[in-house]
Amino acid sequence: MNKNFSINTSLLEWLARSKGFLDTGSILQDLKYSYENICNSKKGRKIKTWAKKNGKKCVDGSICNNVEFKDLRDSDIAFGHIISQNWSKSFTYLLNKVNHPDNLYLSCKKCNSSLSDNFPNKGLKNKIYLEGTIGDWLRSSREEIKKI
Repeated sequence: MNKNFSINTSLLEWLARSKGFLDTGSILQDLKYSYENICNSKKGRKIKTWAKKNGKKCVDGSICNNVEFKDLRDSDIAFGHIISQNWSKSFTYLLNKVNHPDNLYLSCKKCNSSLSDNFPNKGLKNKIYLEGTIGDWLRSSREEIKKI
């Protein structure tokens, strides 16, 4: 078995078991907070503002050294995909989940671009899990985010 495939398979399994990702009863399931609905939108700006107010940092940090979002303009904060949009085309069962909030996280624009179509390495995957996906933040702080 190809080493990259086993790493990618474990990432897919981790994401599938992630908090709420496959929860069809979840408020997130209707995808009001999908990538298409938050990228460059009022909802997306509210999430970024909430992250700034709550001391969130770029979880990747490979280029920016984990810059705090409060020190960045909104245009320099990106919604990253754990499983990339292009990679999901290889696993067609993921096409309807790739833009789900549980597959999204915040990073600085530079670090997000450096990941490109690659999967996060184990260290970054663990940081995202600990820091939370957009879905995690919405489940824990949805009302607070909406009020911004």
